[in-house]
Amino acid sequence: MSVCQAAERTTEPSSVNAKPGPGIPVLGSGPLLSLCVSHVSDGLHTIIIRRSNRLQFVGDQMPGTTRVEIRTLKVGRYVAIDESAFKILSISKSKPGKHGSAKARLELEDLFTKQKRSHVGTVTDNIQVPLLEKGSAIITHVQGNEVHAMDNKTYSNLILPTEEGLNLEPGGEIQWVEAMGRYKITRDH
Repeated sequence: MSVCQAAERTTEPSSVNAKPGPGIPVLGSGPLLSLCVSHVSDGLHTIIIRRSNRLQFVGDQMPGTTRVEIRTLKVGRYVAIDESAFKILSISKSKPGKHGSAKARLELEDLFTKQKRSHVGTVTDNIQVPLLEKGSAIITHVQGNEVHAMDNKTYSNLILPTEEGLNLEPGGEIQWVEAMGRYKITRDH
């Protein structure tokens, strides 16, 4: 029986012989729904704790992202917060005070919903950065609120959500972006 199967059969974390290593924080409180330890190819372990039907990744980052310090970010780049990808509209940094470190305020816009929000953290904090994949495709047909297209590079079929204000006709070329498993048409030609 694997550690994942043993953990799903119990609600007590002490009955599972999986302990987080040094430097891995203990997250939240509440009933433990499941605990799963999976082996990663580089020899490290990823511990996933699920409380209140929401996954929390311990000792690892969200899938499809990397971690960087806030001080290295620039306007026009992207960050991932709360399982969504955001474009950085502006960055303002403050000087360190007498009893603290320098802070950075990021003004962000959601890549998919266009909602704006801000994020404040120290310049040495790590933040998630989504791994974006961009490409172009030729529209084969439009069906309801979906655009069926063929990728120009891999010749694979894509099903993308439609965007308002774009001229989407069969035979036309579009550019798309993928971030954290979500797709968006960025422009038509």
